[in-house]
Amino acid sequence: VYEPEGFAKVNCTIKSALGAFDNPAVYTIEDVEILEGPYIEISELASLTHTYAGDVVDGEEVVARGKIEKVLKNGEFEKYRILVGTTRESLNEYIKLRESPV
Repeated sequence: VYEPEGFAKVNCTIKSALGAFDNPAVYTIEDVEILEGPYIEISELASLTHTYAGDVVDGEEVVARGKIEKVLKNGEFEKYRILVGTTRESLNEYIKLRESPV
């Protein structure tokens, strides 16, 4: 079960991009710095749009903005994640590199 918890913008490092080509695309993150939104422990990025599927790899530093979801498993809290691509246009929702490599 996924419960909406508002929006957040974070700086973070991609810990694992193992689920980057799944639907939804899923990235495990670490070293999370909250830039906007509530100060909670966010451990995952997920994307419902393929725009961000496979876009970043392990170890890359990214900035992400999207909808915070509280993830419940069997009625118990499991984690918080940021979800991008919740609308067709993905307005103000993104996953991008903190610094361009070029």
